[in-house]
Amino acid sequence: MTLKNFTEGENQKTVVVLSCSAVFTAEVQGELIFLSIVNIFLSITAALGNTLILVALHKETSLHPPSKLLYRNLAVTDFCVGTIAEPLHVSYWIFGVTGKWDICYLAHLMVWQLIPFVECLY
Repeated sequence: MTLKNFTEGENQKTVVVLSCSAVFTAEVQGELIFLSIVNIFLSITAALGNTLILVALHKETSLHPPSKLLYRNLAVTDFCVGTIAEPLHVSYWIFGVTGKWDICYLAHLMVWQLIPFVECLY
């Protein structure tokens, strides 16, 4: 169980997040395992598919350079989602299901705190 504090003007609110608790994971354990398997498959597919796209774009000469740059950027961002964001989210789910609450909380911080920070840099 994690606590998050929010401040709105003079008022401060504390919200309980049950994502890394036995109460939450006991109810949705089967769903989290199924979603983890699907996301692992999609992660591998995204990494391999976008690697193939990057190789094909490297060999292609008939595309205009701005279009080629756009396609490369799209492939790289999707590759990063498949190799960083999805495995991190799967680890968050798996640690919650297995009951490793300290690591689940750390993965929770990485998924919900670090990734939005990185997206704000763009």
